[in-house]
Amino acid sequence: MAGNYVVLREEPAGFTVVLAGTSEDLSGARTKWRKAARDQSSTHVFTRLNVSRAVRVAEHDDLVAHYRPKVSSEAEA
Repeated sequence: MAGNYVVLREEPAGFTVVLAGTSEDLSGARTKWRKAARDQSSTHVFTRLNVSRAVRVAEHDDLVAHYRPKVSSEAEA
């Protein structure tokens, strides 16, 4: 199922978005989360099902503009 995802790191003051991405198959987000967990000490991944590619890209752009994560992935895998 297609959608958006963000990978977060929990910190004392709250959460930091370390990765924002889109995917045509959200099961692939797990691989990105594992890499972010190793490289950036991430602790959580949140997903949002979203079939419309145009809406996925718009939401991704909004997330990146607001949170400015260190890593951003628009790869539709």
